[in-house]
Amino acid sequence: MPTIRDHEYSCIIKFNKPYSEVHKWMDEIRGKYHRRFRHDPEKTPLEANKLFGEGADLACLDHITLDLKEMSNNFKHPVISFRTTQNKIELLNQYAILTGTTKNAIIDDIVMDILVEKAPYMMFKKFQENLKDRNPFLLMKKCERCSQEPLKDVQTTKLVLYHIDGDTTNLNNDNVIVLCKSCFEVWNAYKEKYRVREAFYSWFLQDGKLFKD
Repeated sequence: MPTIRDHEYSCIIKFNKPYSEVHKWMDEIRGKYHRRFRHDPEKTPLEANKLFGEGADLACLDHITLDLKEMSNNFKHPVISFRTTQNKIELLNQYAILTGTTKNAIIDDIVMDILVEKAPYMMFKKFQENLKDRNPFLLMKKCERCSQEPLKDVQTTKLVLYHIDGDTTNLNNDNVIVLCKSCFEVWNAYKEKYRVREAFYSWFLQDGKLFKD
């Protein structure tokens, strides 16, 4: 079961705020069946908003979603269904016979090939294409992820020039990005869990406004 800290971390990533009081309130009733209480996806968010103010409903729904994901992970064989053509099914059957493997194993290998090898590369290419023609040193006016401009005496809005690969001598456009301190701190929390370079592209593209129309 996700801990209060897990729920807080999820909210920091998505909403830049932990909403600790919301999560403690939702899990206040302990016991084997505690999710029967204060975990209704329709009623509980409305209650949370009345008790804790605007934004509490989103934190509440995120809490419920994380709990449901944890419950689904407890099943030994989660199922994914999809539609395809008869021709592809026949090819899959033939390949399974030739290789002596199961159809499930073949599909699993294909999915992993896309997720592990192609997805990070596509994120990187998208990142590069959108940054190649800009000069980050001329953009020190606002955060390139959330568009926040620096405000006087507000520390979280101060801008930093972040080197994605950690090498401060690498000034290539696809390695240097302007972030406000708030986004920078959220990224630092995110990378503690996902320690790969591609994680930056994934995190940046999740909510960043730079690539939005």
